[in-house]
Amino acid sequence: MIIVGGATIFSWVVTAEGVAQDISAMLLGMTQNPYALLALINILFLIAGCFLDGISITYIFVPLFLPVLDKLGIDLIHFGIVLTVNVAIGQITPPVGVNLFVACPIAGLSLKEIRKSIGPFLIASIVALIIITYLPETSLWLPRLLGM
Repeated sequence: MIIVGGATIFSWVVTAEGVAQDISAMLLGMTQNPYALLALINILFLIAGCFLDGISITYIFVPLFLPVLDKLGIDLIHFGIVLTVNVAIGQITPPVGVNLFVACPIAGLSLKEIRKSIGPFLIASIVALIIITYLPETSLWLPRLLGM
């Protein structure tokens, strides 16, 4: 809860001080290509997922990226799905990997043993992330069917 509280304060300061706009300008200066931006965001989220929990990632990074996503015309529902998949991957990625700590007592394995077996799941998750990121219709067909 301390991390979430700190992330909330950080998010508020970033928004109030205009840091989000500065980062938006920097990102837009780096690339105007939505696919390149999504690749950068995925890399950042995957690295952050190794060290932070999902709520903190959301509180810290979403206010930074929303202005850029809006300017490049990226669907916010699509971004939310990409964020969720990234956070799910982060939950099984060491060194924090919260779900690994949950799985250890259930499987009766040590953390060292369970780390060896996550490789195929991690690869499959990253492949799914790439498909969801670059083929938005795979994740947006249902929201569009429901009129969102």
